[in-house]
Amino acid sequence: MVPQSLYTNIQDPALLFIEGVLLACFEDFKNLNAEPTFENYKRELESSNLYSVFNKYPVAKKLLNKYEQKKTNLVSFITEEFTQNIESLHQKGILCKKFSAIENIEIGVGDFHKGLSTAILHFENNEKAVFKPTKVDITQSFFKLLDWANQYYSLGDYHYQVLGSNNYHWLEFVKHTPCQTEEQLHVYYERAGFMLGVLYILNAVDFHYENIIARKGTPVIIDHETIIQPKIHPKNQQFFKKNIVDEIEDSVLLTMLLPNQKSTSLPVGTCGYGYHKQTRAQNLTNESTDRYTDNWRFITRFVDESFQKQNIPTLNGRAVYPVEYIEELLRGFETCYQLFLDHRCFLLEDEGSPLQDFNSKSVRYIWRDTNIYTKINNQMKLPKNLISTQHYEQKIHDYLFAAFKNVPVDSDLLLIHKHETAQMIKGDIPFFEVNSSSTDLQTNFGVIKDFFEYSAVDNLGRKLKKLSFQDLEFQKKLIKESLLN
Repeated sequence: MVPQSLYTNIQDPALLFIEGVLLACFEDFKNLNAEPTFENYKRELESSNLYSVFNKYPVAKKLLNKYEQKKTNLVSFITEEFTQNIESLHQKGILCKKFSAIENIEIGVGDFHKGLSTAILHFENNEKAVFKPTKVDITQSFFKLLDWANQYYSLGDYHYQVLGSNNYHWLEFVKHTPCQTEEQLHVYYERAGFMLGVLYILNAVDFHYENIIARKGTPVIIDHETIIQPKIHPKNQQFFKKNIVDEIEDSVLLTMLLPNQKSTSLPVGTCGYGYHKQTRAQNLTNESTDRYTDNWRFITRFVDESFQKQNIPTLNGRAVYPVEYIEELLRGFETCYQLFLDHRCFLLEDEGSPLQDFNSKSVRYIWRDTNIYTKINNQMKLPKNLISTQHYEQKIHDYLFAAFKNVPVDSDLLLIHKHETAQMIKGDIPFFEVNSSSTDLQTNFGVIKDFFEYSAVDNLGRKLKKLSFQDLEFQKKLIKESLLN
């Protein structure tokens, strides 16, 4: 039996997390009462502290309490750490004012991982800072590489300030800034091509439209947790559907900076540099209407979503897409490619190489498209899945297990499924943290030895050794086709 609820007001915004359950109970109320008004429904529920709702849907109560507790813990943790770090944040230039007071902590700008999530702190005078619950070391390594490249090619205002701790870091809030002249657009897209080259060589993935900020003549790359990636071993890959493009393992398209017409996981227009043929999309969604009235209900309708965020440079209020500057993009990419070719021996072998700094760093391994987790979570919020804890957990298990149907029952690979399932039951989006120099995959239930054929660092070395004029022309062909097709 569910304990008496702490929620005394059905219109508490926190309860929108389980709006589907409230509406299901409203429908039951309408069928059983002669005067099925919302006010009568509200009165009945609140008189018992919503006991009837949570008695029928006990999983909803657990999920709601977990979510609210995570938010409370996150705000408390951020506030405490901010107080301890405020002097350093000022010295680093992440905050302008020495004694800034937090006006609001914006939660929901990222998924919850291990009970924490990215958040934006708002201060007076529209000042902002970002809290990110990941280690800062990979960002420092990335900036060190860009600092090296910047000696040979001007990357512009690519750097932003960071301040790290053991398991989280603060970063400067990077603002979108319009271009002032057409010349800045030419420069922007040549630099965008150069950055594309860097991310291609690093084997970076998941750089979608929320991970690029257009700052005048510079594309700023943010959120570096997937800036380098290991390569799964073929002996393990054989059991799973390959996440590759036309059997091309090394492609600029895998960075997600460019439109990928063959991607089935996300709309093409969500790519990092944007796509002029898909700047928005109509998504079919269920949403409530006439909330807190007698006609409160879910309806299915198309909702317009814009893919033009902060990632597209603008001039005089007009968003300018890469298709207008393909030659600049290609020129920047070739410049980067040639730079790494010319310095390949130094980068691979010299102790002073900036690539040395990528050793033994924490990176996030993208095991599967995180959009799949979101879809599963949406399904699990349906009232029919919130009646029984056993049913709820089994459904999550089954949804995730579909990818493992070809895996032998005695394989250590099933630890991945166990790891994912446990994290989703906790209400988190599964997160795999790997050592950039290791071929092992760490899970909460054990280590899968030699899961990767190449560690993230070795995979970077493999890519550098593979660079050639033939590959350069092939990647340039992919760039042009992705923008023009």
